[in-house]
Amino acid sequence: MPVKVVALEAIDPSDEAIRSRRYPIVRPLNLVYARESDSINSFLALARSEDGQKVVKSLGFLPVESR
Repeated sequence: MPVKVVALEAIDPSDEAIRSRRYPIVRPLNLVYARESDSINSFLALARSEDGQKVVKSLGFLPVESR
């Protein structure tokens, strides 16, 4: 069953409203690991890469903002 996206407090859940946290339901994703390793660094590099961000976006999530 697909998820229905709705406006809350008269704010549509647009990418901009979510990024600015004006939309009242926003939850960041945190990745936690015990210690740095080559495999962890490889995964993080893939997740942050253009291809990794395409996967994130294809699943309906907002891509990581580059800093």
